[in-house]
Parts: sequence; C-alpha cells; structure tokens
Amino acid sequence: MVNETWKDVVGLENLYKVSSHGRVWSKRRNQELKLQRVPNKKYYRAHFFVDGVYQRKQIGRVVYEAFLGEIPAGKQIDHIDGDQTNNHYSNLRAVNGVENQFNIKHFGSNPYPRTSVQKSSFCFSIMVNGERMKRCGFKTQLEAFIYAEKERERLAKKYHLFSTV
Repeated sequence: MVNETWKDVVGLENLYKVSSHGRVWSKRRNQELKLQRVPNKKYYRAHFFVDGVYQRKQIGRVVYEAFLGEIPAGKQIDHIDGDQTNNHYSNLRAVNGVENQFNIKHFGSNPYPRTSVQKSSFCFSIMVNGERMKRCGFKTQLEAFIYAEKERERLAKKYHLFSTV
C-alpha cells in the first residue's frame, strides 16, 4: 500500500507489527495475519498467539495504540468516516460512548428502520445516554430514515456532541 508505515503492536512488540492501514504482520511466522470480522459487525479483529494463548483484539484499537498512543480510560475507538473497515490511523479517534453513537456519518447504522410484527409500519430506534428511543408508524423505510436524520441532528445539538455539518 502507498505510504504504509509499520509499528510494533503495543504489548506484543517482539511478536507482531501493525501498519498505518490496519494490516498485521507476525514476526515469528514472517507473514501477514488474516483479519476476521466481528460477528454481526463490520469491525475487523485479529487473533494474537501469545504464550500458548490466543488474544482477540479489534484492529482499530491496535492501530490507535500503535500510532496515536494509549486509549484513555472509558473511551471507545470511533471510525471518523463511519467506515468500520477503514482502520487507517488518521480515521480513528478516542471518544466516549455517547459521542461514538452520535458520529453523524456512522450513525446511519444505529437507527434502524424495520417492519414491526404487530403493525405493518417501519420503525427506528436510537440509544441516547443509555436510554432507548423508538418511534414507529412510518409508511416507508425512507420516511423512517428521514425522521431519524432529523432526530439525530436535534439530539446532537441538544447534547452539544459535535458539529452536524
């Protein structure tokens, strides 16, 4: 890859390296590790074999630690562009859970329109400060998404989490 740099994986310096793009190299085997998707998500993870035990780590966290430093306590790693497979260090930031949930570009995967079993209408659902908000009764999935977008912007302004531009 163009402009790809490599650094040691924090805590596993003698065993593994990670690239600025999120690829992982085993020094012992002298080969690239195959990354796996976290079930039901788009995040990639790798299995690191250390002292006879496998350790699973999300690649975004591994890249962040190697290139940007320690992840502050209580913080999550957010993919700025909303693409959970884009683990380039410039696309990662440490945020709290609420900020991560309100990432405008990523947020589209959080409110999810779906058909209700009881009614033949579309719904969307959002978690805000640990509280689930749900609204149903939309005739189309597009109508639910449009409402979800307006609600997302309203809540972002209310909690002063980030720019909605």
